[in-house]
Amino acid sequence: MHDIVVCYATALEGLGLPGAAGGRALTLVETGVGPVNAAFALTRLLAAGVPRAVIVCGVGGAYPDSGLEPGDVACATTET
Repeated sequence: MHDIVVCYATALEGLGLPGAAGGRALTLVETGVGPVNAAFALTRLLAAGVPRAVIVCGVGGAYPDSGLEPGDVACATTET
């Protein structure tokens, strides 16, 4: 079973992610872009057991002219 899973869509988004945090190993998962790819990747992972936590990270639309800067944290309040 995986304790903490960190998901991201593309290899670029996963660059520099650590393999551990707070003394706990992290399972890094590149899911591919889009909800279908994310669902497929997480379903395969969850078949091995339910992790303690799943963290999803990435650019989340923070492209040039979006008003977001590198290092900004954005939390979704709605889903489209």
